[in-house]
Amino acid sequence: GAVMKSIIRQDLEEMTIPNMDYQKQIVLGDLWFYGIELEKMKTRLIELEHIKQDYNLRKYIENFGGKNNG
Repeated sequence: GAVMKSIIRQDLEEMTIPNMDYQKQIVLGDLWFYGIELEKMKTRLIELEHIKQDYNLRKYIENFGGKNNG
């Protein structure tokens, strides 16, 4: 099986995590939030493009080869 190295309590106590100043935390949080929002907007744009293509295709069929001609 796989072997996973464990971390002991002493390792955790000796580890230091630097504190970021408040302004950097705000910037990092904004970057994270707006990255998520951007992905949502990209997904919505793809959905809207599919809706538009479907609409245009249906209009084309109705005008040139749909119910009126067949």
